[in-house]
Amino acid sequence: MHDGSLRLTFLLGGLAMLGPFATDTYFPSFPAISHFLQMLIFAVISGAVAPALFGSAFKLAAGASAGLGLAAVFWSLGTRNEMVHTAVAG
Repeated sequence: MHDGSLRLTFLLGGLAMLGPFATDTYFPSFPAISHFLQMLIFAVISGAVAPALFGSAFKLAAGASAGLGLAAVFWSLGTRNEMVHTAVAG
């Protein structure tokens, strides 16, 4: 076995061992990621439905902004409970 391939073998083995530890670092943020994705999906759907309901570019922009604003409000309300539970448990 050549010196370069032995070094590459140890490098790849070390990186493979670090994978589970990297997953554990972002695992607690999964609920926040799901809340953000729900907010994003709601904003995109409201932006896509607005032209069918209103029929003008200005009303489309207003509908998308209103949908995004509502999504942000509901997201903040949803994460407020999480923060309270985290503060009480911590």
